[in-house]
Amino acid sequence: MLEALRSSRTVAQVARKIAAQTGCGLPEVSAEVSRFIRSVTGAGLAEVVGRPRSCANGERPKGEEAPRPGSLYLHLTERCNLTCVYCYARPQRSRDYGTGKDLPFAVAKQALGEAKALGVKTVIVTGGEPLLHPRALDVLEEAKGHGFTVILLTNGLLVNNELARRLSACCDQVTVSLDSASSELHDLHRGRGTHARVTEAIGLLKAAGVQEVVAAGVVTRHNQHEPYADFAGYAQKVGADRASRQVYILQGDRRDEVLCPDFKTLLRRWEQELEDTIVRGLGTVKRDSLAWRDRCGAAHGVIALGADGVVYPCQGLMRGEFAAGNIGDALLEEIYAKAEVLNQVQAITVADISACVDCEYRFICGGGCRALAYNVHRSIAAPIPPEYCAFARLLAEWKLWAAALHGLASPCSTGLSL
Repeated sequence: MLEALRSSRTVAQVARKIAAQTGCGLPEVSAEVSRFIRSVTGAGLAEVVGRPRSCANGERPKGEEAPRPGSLYLHLTERCNLTCVYCYARPQRSRDYGTGKDLPFAVAKQALGEAKALGVKTVIVTGGEPLLHPRALDVLEEAKGHGFTVILLTNGLLVNNELARRLSACCDQVTVSLDSASSELHDLHRGRGTHARVTEAIGLLKAAGVQEVVAAGVVTRHNQHEPYADFAGYAQKVGADRASRQVYILQGDRRDEVLCPDFKTLLRRWEQELEDTIVRGLGTVKRDSLAWRDRCGAAHGVIALGADGVVYPCQGLMRGEFAAGNIGDALLEEIYAKAEVLNQVQAITVADISACVDCEYRFICGGGCRALAYNVHRSIAAPIPPEYCAFARLLAEWKLWAAALHGLASPCSTGLSL
């Protein structure tokens, strides 16, 4: 049944496939498939996610419901008041520092309305530094007025008491960039003196009543030795509700030699942390969700809109070769349904990635980040680098143990993602 669910997207399709294989009656099989799906999702062991694959001619199979992205990354500006060394947009920042494009408010308003019609539930407002946009608050308030879950990604440098108060009224979550409890390690990549300003901003946001404040960092070779417990403890001490870290994503340039973590050392420590946590987790009762996924979220779980109005598969693939169209020329829904480049990205599943075909974790990690694969291999269907694959497998183990023991922090106590 799981294999049938992987290759077919509707209950009717799955039921027909199983009925043909087993010789059982279609009504009985349909009922059993529905019971199975309700059982595993109701128990929190899986979520119904993913996007149907398009036909070879780009048209959706007859009778198949059109998919809807859950999240929109709304890039308000190309400008930024920092030049963080690992930023995926740093090459653009280097050329346009302080003078990049701003998304006109009218276009942002249009995009939010069209995203609502498309079925988007969450809007992540980002940049550049989104608070440099002269009407950033108006955009956030407009998004909240549409009923979206609104998330702001900011470096925190522009946050003051008044701004924090206004953000608390229009943001469900504010994520602030913080790389380490150590000011030296944080400032190494983000700029001298920024650590103190960021920690102050986190405190101001929480004091103002922001529903959720997240301290989010990037793990590089320079801060990988810092235990997550130390980082998370510091983040909570200065006012964050929780902390998260993302492993540095290879960019395919000279930065990789300096910033890529030492995975051999890193994985060895995290494997030990997993074993220790399994022992501590026995006997607890909390259950975590274990989402089934057969592909990266690019172009089906998320889409991105640049400050120039161009639609992209995700925030990591904002390159000219992945431009799907401009909302000044067509409706967002039309671009999403018809753009060939989006169809190509969203159609790639673990069945198309050579290193994933026989992997037992493929339906947990979904084949890894397609932007990472493209940055390294210039192929959207290539496997992610082996060291990142090993990391993804370890994260999958964390999720499986969390679901089994019901007590490990979600997705894992290292607070990591890829």
